[in-house]
Amino acid sequence: MKVYKSFLAAALALTAAVPLTGCAIVDKLWPQDPMYEYVAPDPTEPADSVVSSDPEEVYSEVDYIPEMFYGSYVVDGVLDNDPKSLADPLAFSKGKEKKYSPNNDGAMLTALPYRIEAGPHTNVTDLAVFKDYNWMTMYVVSKEGEMRAVEAAYTIDKNSLVISQLVSKNIDPANNIYSYQLASNPIRLSFKFNGTELTLSHGLGESVTLHAEGVKKDGETGRMTGISVTDSNLVPGSDSVQNITSLSLKNDSGAILEEDSAYPAQVKFGEDGFCELEWNNKKSKLLYFYGGADGLVFSDGEKNYNYTARSYDLYASAITGNVANAEELSNLSQEEIRNIAELSQQLNEELKQAFAAAEAETGLKVDFNEAASTITLNSVKSFEFSHSELNSDGQKLVDGFLSVFAPIICNDKYYDIISKIVIEGHTDPKGSPGYNMTLSQNRAAYVLEHTLSPESGLSQEYIDKLAPILSSIGQGSGLPIYNPDNSVNYDLSRRVVYHFYIGAKENVQEENAQEENVPDENVQEENVQ
Repeated sequence: MKVYKSFLAAALALTAAVPLTGCAIVDKLWPQDPMYEYVAPDPTEPADSVVSSDPEEVYSEVDYIPEMFYGSYVVDGVLDNDPKSLADPLAFSKGKEKKYSPNNDGAMLTALPYRIEAGPHTNVTDLAVFKDYNWMTMYVVSKEGEMRAVEAAYTIDKNSLVISQLVSKNIDPANNIYSYQLASNPIRLSFKFNGTELTLSHGLGESVTLHAEGVKKDGETGRMTGISVTDSNLVPGSDSVQNITSLSLKNDSGAILEEDSAYPAQVKFGEDGFCELEWNNKKSKLLYFYGGADGLVFSDGEKNYNYTARSYDLYASAITGNVANAEELSNLSQEEIRNIAELSQQLNEELKQAFAAAEAETGLKVDFNEAASTITLNSVKSFEFSHSELNSDGQKLVDGFLSVFAPIICNDKYYDIISKIVIEGHTDPKGSPGYNMTLSQNRAAYVLEHTLSPESGLSQEYIDKLAPILSSIGQGSGLPIYNPDNSVNYDLSRRVVYHFYIGAKENVQEENAQEENVPDENVQEENVQ
């Protein structure tokens, strides 16, 4: 509050010296003819998160977290047209003979990498299913000068990066097999951040300095000119920078989201490691750790502020159906993805209630898996052995299902978030895999044809809406239905599954059209037989 201190002190001294009897307090505090002018306060005083003007002091106080290593860090000397390759691998490994680390195949590799990639959007890996570690890809050089990509798990121990190389993995979602093995002796590297530079060193005195990839620099001076960070959202549970929930920054400008209110922002990314932000009459000056496609982490030395979530990351768990194109959804705005998530939940709830009502009224039984967005029609024997046509019970089941499913899916409220519907055909395990695959394809194709025919009982309006997004696929005999005693139920294994996907309808239709135009000679030959 901007009030002149000398005037305020004089007024308080006056009240202490003069009895207040017979006069109003306001007359003593605020005389009619004040010596100084009162200045009203600003609407909101800018809050400042600066802890220190010395970045080294703040770095020394930071409690480092794995997210600070998100993004790509690379050494000088990479090829412009292939940033994952070195112009001279032997030059990088020269002088590093002191410390090589054995790979699982016996090769001796440099303990210091020339490139690292970490973060769910930078280092896309099937190892992400294992949540107990953070996963990193290190690019190293062998004694022979061969460049290698090594998958590894990593943790942070104070100022040490502890890296455990991957020895083996077995990830087979179809058979629900997930396993991995890490090297028993982890590599421990000391690290030090300095703005967009990361220096790694091991105990024998060698070190390497890596630079954050994606940082724009002036071609003549080499000085940093800006950083682009889009769709960076506060990770649930993290402290926020003065209520910022999301930010998109590019060079010296950007946008800040506080709850549901958006504000323009001025930004300055310094080479000293500080990021200065000004928005909505607020400002902050914090250390930043640049994660590229995986956002930013800020720190004031006492707290870390984690903005490494994309909008899709925040709302993907709410979209219970499979996503046709996850990368496409990740490019949508937070509001658009939130809307899709809400509609997806409402769709699943409406389908669940509708199928429950149909079972009570007509005896219709389906297996609705909300998490996978699959509806399995296996409650009756739908196909005769070695036949692809629906029998009478199967046709009755499909028609009853469609009478419930189509009006909801084709409702304008949900239709735009359904990118495609795939009819999956399945067989029992009898017969050869090739024969069963062909038979399953034919069963799915038959159900597709029946679905889009007047014999299904659907109106022409529903048929016209389903036709562009409906396709079929054979799954063979690899996913049979089991009895309680773990024996195969051959009748129920001969079934169809309707699998609906969330996404953008237009692009998926283009993909389906391209797939249909590519002949599959093997399938055609088997179908003839």
